[in-house]
Amino acid sequence: MQPNELTHTVLPADLAQSILDRLETTPAEPVKRKRKRRHKTTAQRMRKLKERIAMLEETNRAYAQALENIERIAHNA
Repeated sequence: MQPNELTHTVLPADLAQSILDRLETTPAEPVKRKRKRRHKTTAQRMRKLKERIAMLEETNRAYAQALENIERIAHNA
């Protein structure tokens, strides 16, 4: 009975021995676990959005003040 060519591969003796030697001397690498990403909670998203809104409102007030100053200067000129 002949071995199935797909499942049985015959290696030259020196190659087989070198592979075995390498397997014995190479330390096994630790398995790296994939970190699970923690999803943001709705509260975290809301807090971030509220901070952004507050920042934009502040910028908007500053622009409005600058516009008033420009209009006052233009009116006085």
